Amino acid sequence: MNKHPGNLLQRFHTYLRRLRAGGRSNMYGAVPYLMRRFDLDRDTAFRVICDWVDAQDTAELVGAAGRVPPARLPERTPPAPRVSRKRSRTRG
Repeated sequence: MNKHPGNLLQRFHTYLRRLRAGGRSNMYGAVPYLMRRFDLDRDTAFRVICDWVDAQDTAELVGAAGRVPPARLPERTPPAPRVSRKRSRTRG
Protein backbone atom coordinates (compact mmCIF):
# COMPACT_ATOMS: atom_id res chain seq x y z
CA MET A 1 0.00 0.00 0.00
CA ASN A 2 2.96 2.31 0.48
CA LYS A 3 3.42 2.41 -3.29
CA HIS A 4 0.29 4.60 -3.61
CA PRO A 5 0.82 8.32 -3.14
CA GLY A 6 -1.36 10.18 -0.65
CA ASN A 7 -3.39 11.76 -3.45
CA LEU A 8 -4.45 8.34 -4.75
CA LEU A 9 -5.27 7.18 -1.24
CA GLN A 10 -7.48 10.25 -0.86
CA ARG A 11 -9.25 9.30 -4.10
CA PHE A 12 -9.84 5.77 -2.74
CA HIS A 13 -11.32 7.17 0.46
CA THR A 14 -13.52 9.65 -1.41
CA TYR A 15 -14.82 6.85 -3.63
CA LEU A 16 -15.56 4.65 -0.60
CA ARG A 17 -17.37 7.49 1.18
CA ARG A 18 -19.59 7.99 -1.87
CA LEU A 19 -20.17 4.25 -2.24
CA ARG A 20 -21.26 4.00 1.39
CA ALA A 21 -23.55 7.02 1.03
CA GLY A 22 -25.14 5.39 -2.03
CA GLY A 23 -26.03 2.34 0.06
CA ARG A 24 -25.18 -0.20 -2.67
CA SER A 25 -22.93 -2.32 -0.49
CA ASN A 26 -21.61 -2.69 3.01
CA MET A 27 -17.98 -1.67 3.12
CA TYR A 28 -16.48 -5.16 3.29
CA GLY A 29 -18.52 -5.99 0.17
CA ALA A 30 -16.95 -2.99 -1.56
CA VAL A 31 -13.80 -4.87 -2.62
CA PRO A 32 -15.06 -5.67 -6.16
CA TYR A 33 -16.21 -2.06 -6.65
CA LEU A 34 -12.79 -0.73 -5.69
CA MET A 35 -11.03 -3.36 -7.83
CA ARG A 36 -13.00 -2.40 -10.94
CA ARG A 37 -12.86 1.35 -10.43
CA PHE A 38 -9.12 1.58 -9.75
CA ASP A 39 -7.83 -1.65 -11.39
CA LEU A 40 -6.57 -3.07 -8.08
CA ASP A 41 -5.96 -6.68 -7.08
CA ARG A 42 -8.18 -8.14 -4.36
CA ASP A 43 -5.56 -7.96 -1.59
CA THR A 44 -4.74 -4.30 -2.24
CA ALA A 45 -8.42 -3.35 -2.47
CA PHE A 46 -9.10 -5.11 0.84
CA ARG A 47 -6.18 -3.32 2.53
CA VAL A 48 -7.45 0.03 1.22
CA ILE A 49 -10.89 -0.69 2.67
CA CYS A 50 -9.44 -1.79 6.03
CA ASP A 51 -7.41 1.43 6.15
CA TRP A 52 -10.52 3.45 5.33
CA VAL A 53 -12.62 1.70 8.00
CA ASP A 54 -9.88 2.30 10.59
CA ALA A 55 -9.73 5.97 9.59
CA GLN A 56 -13.52 6.25 9.98
CA ASP A 57 -13.42 4.61 13.42
CA THR A 58 -10.65 6.96 14.53
CA ALA A 59 -12.52 10.01 13.24
CA GLU A 60 -15.69 8.92 15.07
CA LEU A 61 -13.80 8.37 18.32
CA VAL A 62 -12.06 11.73 18.09
CA GLY A 63 -15.34 13.44 17.22
CA ALA A 64 -17.19 11.71 20.04
CA ALA A 65 -14.48 12.64 22.52
CA GLY A 66 -14.85 16.29 21.54
CA ARG A 67 -18.62 16.21 22.11
CA VAL A 68 -18.59 14.57 25.54
CA PRO A 69 -18.68 17.11 28.36
CA PRO A 70 -16.04 16.59 31.03
CA ALA A 71 -17.08 14.21 33.78
CA ARG A 72 -18.26 15.84 36.95
CA LEU A 73 -19.79 14.60 40.13
CA PRO A 74 -23.55 14.91 40.39
CA GLU A 75 -24.80 17.68 42.60
CA ARG A 76 -26.16 16.62 45.94
CA THR A 77 -29.92 16.31 45.90
CA PRO A 78 -31.59 18.24 48.69
CA PRO A 79 -33.67 16.14 51.07
CA ALA A 80 -37.38 15.93 50.38
CA PRO A 81 -39.61 18.03 52.64
CA ARG A 82 -41.16 16.11 55.51
CA VAL A 83 -44.84 15.49 55.23
CA SER A 84 -46.85 15.35 58.41
CA ARG A 85 -48.66 12.06 58.81
CA LYS A 86 -51.08 13.04 61.56
CA ARG A 87 -54.35 11.25 61.38
CA SER A 88 -57.59 12.91 62.10
CA ARG A 89 -59.18 11.71 65.35
CA THR A 90 -62.67 12.13 64.05
CA ARG A 91 -64.06 9.28 62.10
CA GLY A 92 -67.09 9.82 60.18
